[in-house]
Amino acid sequence: MKKLLTLAIIGTLLIGGLNAIALNNETEDTKTKFITNDSLNISHLSFDIKDNFAHISLPEQTSYMMEEGKPILPIISKTYTYPIGTSIDEINVNIDRNQKTLQYKVAPAPAPVALLPELMKNYEEPLPDEQIYSSNELYPNTPYSVQKGIGIQNDERVLFVTVQAHTQYQPLYNHLHIPEKVDITIEYTPPSQPIVEANVYDLLIITSEKFEEDLQPLIEHKNNVGMKTFIMSMTELLNGKK
Repeated sequence: MKKLLTLAIIGTLLIGGLNAIALNNETEDTKTKFITNDSLNISHLSFDIKDNFAHISLPEQTSYMMEEGKPILPIISKTYTYPIGTSIDEINVNIDRNQKTLQYKVAPAPAPVALLPELMKNYEEPLPDEQIYSSNELYPNTPYSVQKGIGIQNDERVLFVTVQAHTQYQPLYNHLHIPEKVDITIEYTPPSQPIVEANVYDLLIITSEKFEEDLQPLIEHKNNVGMKTFIMSMTELLNGKK
């Protein structure tokens, strides 16, 4: 049996906890749909005052929103794993929030720092983004985001679905909108059969559609030298196309 090799040309994935409950939901055209239900309870936020700015943190945070000159805000991520070819039919995220008024503005994110000391001689901390800090709109403007990607876990190719709950900030009024509880429901349909059989290809190239044409000479070369090679776009994989 030939061993399947994978070359993945994809973006970075945020991987968090992997605890989800799958429930049988319904059958349609011989395909069974399932539901992942999950709830995240968030502790109280804490903050430190430094240089007249508030630095916000949450015990459950997995990362920060860090865009130069814009508020540094905690992100809470949870990642779920499904077999390649799974169809994600619907994602619902409900967030209970608590509002807190700060006495200090939330600290702005610094600029990227050069690794070489000689490049740091003229480094200056960026000023707060006036368009953001003078606005009465929430930043970021969405309470959560969802990311999907293909990766490898325990030597298996899987689909990652990551839900990120955002702490939102209303700079003009200095209001923080902090997640207290996050309820996540993911409805999905597993593939009826494996997307790629392990004994069919020597090399599978997973890429963005815009690179498919450029990779054709590589595919032809590999096939000509006896290495069975196949290309599949990210969209095809995420849509469960074989």
